[in-house]
Amino acid sequence: MFNMNYLKNFKLRKRFGISFGLILFLVMGVYLFGFWGFKAISENIYQNSELSAREIKVSEQLITSLLNERRYEKESFLNISSPLLMKENLEKWEAHQKLFMNRLTELESLNQNGEDHRSLVGVRKDFSEYDTTFRSIVRKISEGKIKTSQQADEALGISKNNIQEAERSLEAIANKNLEAMGALKEISRKKIDDYGWKGFLLTLMVLVIGIGISYKMADSVTEPLEEAGEIAERSASGDLNIPILIKSKDEIGKLLSAIQKIITSNRELTSKVVSIA
Repeated sequence: MFNMNYLKNFKLRKRFGISFGLILFLVMGVYLFGFWGFKAISENIYQNSELSAREIKVSEQLITSLLNERRYEKESFLNISSPLLMKENLEKWEAHQKLFMNRLTELESLNQNGEDHRSLVGVRKDFSEYDTTFRSIVRKISEGKIKTSQQADEALGISKNNIQEAERSLEAIANKNLEAMGALKEISRKKIDDYGWKGFLLTLMVLVIGIGISYKMADSVTEPLEEAGEIAERSASGDLNIPILIKSKDEIGKLLSAIQKIITSNRELTSKVVSIA
């Protein structure tokens, strides 16, 4: 427990000020512990949830881009006999192809997980094969080697499976991030509960220390005052041989010193009266 003995030479106001300052310092320590702790938890939740949410959003945008590309791919093949309509659909396909590649690059930069990164490498490979095959078919259509939508669809062949596999991989990444957000919620709740208990125990400890300091502070004042009162009572009853031990240089120490001088003076005066008599 906190020892007040070394403060006995300080004046009472300074002693009370130091004790109050120490208690205030402990209270501020509890406040900072809670503030920085909950701030760290909230920042961790925000950063991780924001990253997962962003990955989910980009994954869904990639899936949408794939679906749009498949749509304009089919529209192009269905309008193979109409060069103007086919050109219009090919331009839309190109726009979504560029959008897909940009978003895939963004998702790769967001995702640092080894397993998901390998999945994205697979997505890029599958899409590249689909892209190469589709462009080859468009070139053959322009050269007159492919003349019907059925021939174009058959030429696409296994690339359909590639693009479907890419779509499944993107859906898996989005679902994994959804699960991660759910797990993050549970982990965060446990961290907050754990931190709450630590904060409670720390507060309890500070409360006990504060009570101890207050008790010691009060004891350092009341004990010598009670001693001074007892000496005064004995002196008033005629006991002038009271040993007075002055333990401090504060106001109470000065009071005891003054009482000691009074008793000494009274004792000398009594000795003179007795000698005269």
